[in-house]
Amino acid sequence: MIKGKNLKKRFFLKKTTLNNNVIEAVKGINIEIKKGQITGLLGLNGAGKTTSIRMLSGELLPDEGTVFENNSPIEKNLTDFREKVNVISGTERGLFWHLTAYDNLTYFARLYGINKNTYKIRIPNLLKLVGLEKASNQRVETFSKGMKQRLQFARGLINNPDYIFFDEPTIGLDVDIATEMRQVIADLAHNNKKGILLTTHYLKEAAELCDNIYFLRKGEITSKESSAELSTKAKVSEKVLISFNKVVNQDLIKLLKESDGVLDVKKESPLSLSVFGQSNLIKKVIANDRLSDYSVEEMKKEDITLEDFLFTQITK
Repeated sequence: MIKGKNLKKRFFLKKTTLNNNVIEAVKGINIEIKKGQITGLLGLNGAGKTTSIRMLSGELLPDEGTVFENNSPIEKNLTDFREKVNVISGTERGLFWHLTAYDNLTYFARLYGINKNTYKIRIPNLLKLVGLEKASNQRVETFSKGMKQRLQFARGLINNPDYIFFDEPTIGLDVDIATEMRQVIADLAHNNKKGILLTTHYLKEAAELCDNIYFLRKGEITSKESSAELSTKAKVSEKVLISFNKVVNQDLIKLLKESDGVLDVKKESPLSLSVFGQSNLIKKVIANDRLSDYSVEEMKKEDITLEDFLFTQITK
């Protein structure tokens, strides 16, 4: 198990117009990553997720606090610890586009000092796992985004790590590919007993995959939920996007907020609102005579995003 205890990280700015040139990216978080489980770390952009991953993976040392593996500080043998972890990002960085898929994995295998006989067996297996066996001799520059992301998965598994840090791994992927990648992540944890930390902006993905979820806000853990608790709370609300025939004003927003069945209201544009609550009750609210000055042009149900979830403060 990896355990981060009271982790803090500050960054100093050389030039700034702010009065304070210190950014406190992470402010004393405590987090555990257990083998055989998927731990979620959710928060908006700038919450400190990537900095937390860098500390927990041994890439970045904390200013205060300690990262432990099996109750031993990782700083005692940082090289050995780093060989047990890997990070898989949802970006296209970290790959050599002029090399083939096979050559990319060969390069990273050599970086980890993996025996040639071992990686000659492992690389074809990884390419098959991510569905790239037929593209093994194809240059990465010819790959689609989905193929590059599949190769990122293979790269992150080249050292057969005990712990894998997934930083928004399915962002921007087609639905079918994202579904396949989620299944790979679930298998790695539950069937191969890997310890996984997952960051994602997709609330459903977190609820589907994670055993436990930490919510991070401005560098601090605000709450911890089980997947069951998150799913239950997320189902309390639905999101309905409503477009009106004229500009909405604060009186309309206030009226909707005070209506039965409405949890919250967010203005999306001059003519549209996102209304949170139960969609069948929201429809009744819109039919209220007090809204007769407004005509509804369009009304559609949408998935609740992480931003929506935090906006409606369901976790409180």
